[in-house]
Amino acid sequence: ESGTYELFHPNDSTKQVTLAVNTALAVTALYLLQKKPAKTKKVPPQDIKKKDEGCSSNGSNGSTKKGPVAAIVGSMFALGLEISGMTKPHKIVGFLDVKGISDGTWDWTLVCVMGGGLVVSALGYQMVKGYNLFEHKFTRSCPLSAAGDTKRGGFNIPTNKNVDAPLIIGSGLFGVGWAVGRLCPAPALCLAAAGCSQVITGWWPGYLCGVYLGDIAKGYL
Repeated sequence: ESGTYELFHPNDSTKQVTLAVNTALAVTALYLLQKKPAKTKKVPPQDIKKKDEGCSSNGSNGSTKKGPVAAIVGSMFALGLEISGMTKPHKIVGFLDVKGISDGTWDWTLVCVMGGGLVVSALGYQMVKGYNLFEHKFTRSCPLSAAGDTKRGGFNIPTNKNVDAPLIIGSGLFGVGWAVGRLCPAPALCLAAAGCSQVITGWWPGYLCGVYLGDIAKGYL
């Protein structure tokens, strides 16, 4: 099986029309999302230790440090997706096709990727003050890249534990979209950056339209 992404059949006579419509929808969704003001909530940094961790409050060097770190982490994440095969749609299809469990053809690569990510994330939380399971002297209240940034001085830790309708419906729709499109956003971004035209003109327009429609639907849940 090849790792190419084919959203349309090469001989489909309506391919060009479909791509044109998808592109128009994507541009429209981007415009509407840009026009809508973002809902933000300012959360002041908490438990920032200036002496022990270098988290000052002068706002002088936090933003300049964040860019390079984000670039390195993003590159490592993209490299991990490529090495693990998560940019190959047949890997996703092989995992979601649970019928393969009985005949031994089920692809469990995604389980290993998720398990590896869980381990790395759990180890990372051991460095966050208040979330570590074991006491040690290396815990921090803010990341090194945010030291000195008064707006982003602390870690951004999710605290919402509610299992509500938006969570259930949203996760369900994400799973359906993942199965139909055979990609989730991160691998799709990697393939788009690699110049995969099917993803750029087919997958991403649908994703952007879905984001916009989901933003509207949140107001009714």
